[in-house]
Amino acid sequence: MQNMPLKAAWLRQTICLLSTLSFINTAQALTVLEHSDTKANKQGSGITLYSYKQSGEPLQGQIQIKHGSTTITCTYQAGLRNGECEEHKKDGILTKRETFTQGLRTIETRYHRDGKQAKKLTSYDAQTGEKHGPYAEYNEQGVAMIEGEYAAGERTGRWSLRSDDGQLSEQASFKDGKKHGAHLEYNNKGQLKYENHYAEGELHGAYAYYDGQGSGDQMALREQGHFQQGQKHQTWTRYGDNGAIQSENDYETGVLLEARRYHDNGELFERQQSNREGQLLLIETHYTNGQLQERRNFTYANDQRNEQRESWNKDGSKQE
Repeated sequence: MQNMPLKAAWLRQTICLLSTLSFINTAQALTVLEHSDTKANKQGSGITLYSYKQSGEPLQGQIQIKHGSTTITCTYQAGLRNGECEEHKKDGILTKRETFTQGLRTIETRYHRDGKQAKKLTSYDAQTGEKHGPYAEYNEQGVAMIEGEYAAGERTGRWSLRSDDGQLSEQASFKDGKKHGAHLEYNNKGQLKYENHYAEGELHGAYAYYDGQGSGDQMALREQGHFQQGQKHQTWTRYGDNGAIQSENDYETGVLLEARRYHDNGELFERQQSNREGQLLLIETHYTNGQLQERRNFTYANDQRNEQRESWNKDGSKQE
């Protein structure tokens, strides 16, 4: 008789455990439905309420919905997707996996045809449903072809693009969905090819172009300049194979005011000046020894251009 309380306690624990297991099994039990048996009602803010089509009762528990060759398995709570959802093709290959919090999607991963390698990863804000957080696109070898981050539905921070073999091909910084900061492009060897800078979506700041033979992580500098609010500004310089200056152009907010070209030995070859209206004012040419060869001055009156020309010999003497 003294053992009865112990047996009763053991029995109560066993019943409690069995009840718990029964509840778990019930919760994990899978209900299979046809798509035509369900109804989806969009509630706004990215939330969709799912229910049985005939009774109108909200879906509850783990349910698999067949839709043609696709099956979608989700856990529902009062008609809202809550937890992990998986989408498979008829052959059982995984095509998409999503995570929901009370009907709002937080993470979405799409897969390649093998059902194993991720194809695209997108993060969402659990309160607004907007893209928010890490984003990536992968090739079938697992290389992150596109990688970046969203904030409130807009691209933000540094985004990177890569080739199929994983070589970095482009990097750009964003703010509120617009390019803001450095934008770099690379060749197939990983050497820097272009460098631009942006301010709220407009070209603004230093520019550089590289090409040909170089060393290390960049090629030879071919051109450099500066943008101001989307317009060429200040001096733009082009370089030859030996690094010598080939030409220089002076701009003022997109207007070319002076252009200079140089001989192979570095001496000035030609200089042109224009006004802000684009009218040519001056052309000068020089010999390879630096001596002025010809000067042409232009004036304008009554829609006519007038020219005055002077010439010099290579020794500096003026031609008649």
